[in-house]
Amino acid sequence: PTQGSLNSFNIEIAPDIFSDVNYYRVSLKNNFYLKRKNSESNFFALSSIDIVDSFNNDRLKTVDSLSLGGRNFKGFDFRGIGPKDNFSNYLGGKKRYILSIGYTSSFLFDKKDNILFSNYFSVGSLWDNDYQKDNHKLRASFTSAFDVLTPIGPLTLSYSIPLVKEQGDLTNNVSFSIGTTF
Repeated sequence: PTQGSLNSFNIEIAPDIFSDVNYYRVSLKNNFYLKRKNSESNFFALSSIDIVDSFNNDRLKTVDSLSLGGRNFKGFDFRGIGPKDNFSNYLGGKKRYILSIGYTSSFLFDKKDNILFSNYFSVGSLWDNDYQKDNHKLRASFTSAFDVLTPIGPLTLSYSIPLVKEQGDLTNNVSFSIGTTF
């Protein structure tokens, strides 16, 4: 998108009959796009806030917890942000937020160009799990990405630099994806 907004609010409930641990998940997403006048370029702000927790004070399984890193937070490995146990198993968290602010433009030419270039800054955090004391700690990264628009969807190559990280975070500077941008 180059102009407009997308706002969504989701509630997911997993009762006893479908899950070993009944839980709920609440997600709020807000995406805003502002197109520059007389240009194919745009500014954007993408944000999400997520909360997941169990009913009855049961421990939330790590598979049902939130994660941070990889596709949802460039510059870090998939599940690269957040606590791990003594065996390096990812524990995740029950609260998460992500905010990305950036700029996208056609790479060389005008609107006939099928290559887009994006630069964006992301901040976020993941915290609060049932297995370890884990406080809120801010992470940040800067990403530059090339999107080539193809009939099967965008092919994206991005290079990210983690700007704020914690000991134990797993970083990943280069990523490639098919079918989605950012």
